[in-house]
Amino acid sequence: AVGGFAAAPQIAIFVGFLIAFIIITIALLWALVRLWIQLLSAYIWILLDVITAPFWILAGMLPGSSVSFSVWVRDLLANLSVFPTTIAMFMLGRIFMEAFAKAGTTIFVPPLVGPADPSYIGAFIGLGIILLTPQVLNMVKDAFKAPKFPYGGAVGQALGVGAAVPVSTGRNFAAMRL
Repeated sequence: AVGGFAAAPQIAIFVGFLIAFIIITIALLWALVRLWIQLLSAYIWILLDVITAPFWILAGMLPGSSVSFSVWVRDLLANLSVFPTTIAMFMLGRIFMEAFAKAGTTIFVPPLVGPADPSYIGAFIGLGIILLTPQVLNMVKDAFKAPKFPYGGAVGQALGVGAAVPVSTGRNFAAMRL
């Protein structure tokens, strides 16, 4: 090989794996932060539901009121359900990962998904289950048909504002330098 061209394929492979690792790490961290915010939010709503239970029951006694004891119970159960659902999703991911790792070469690996090694497919399935968990929590909460609080996105909006400050500062700094 002439000059440094012999190492070029290894460098390209390393850069490709590094980019994939960074993308997967960011996606995993984003999903886990979303999951943590959902679990924290559910815990706060559980506390608020327990504290305001007498008011829900009292409001349910008023004729024509849309607030009732059954609505309170559905809201409480919807928020309580996210914790066992999260545990079940993580256990399901682990079961799939272990099953694929023990399967050896006897398991079908679909084409165009990744390497033909089942242990890699198990890792991808485990990652996919972690990435799906926040959406599954929303589906479980929706199954209880609990009333939606119209200001529930306040945490997300606060995070968006927090992220906008350094971004806009960086843009302003870049504009001043030009």
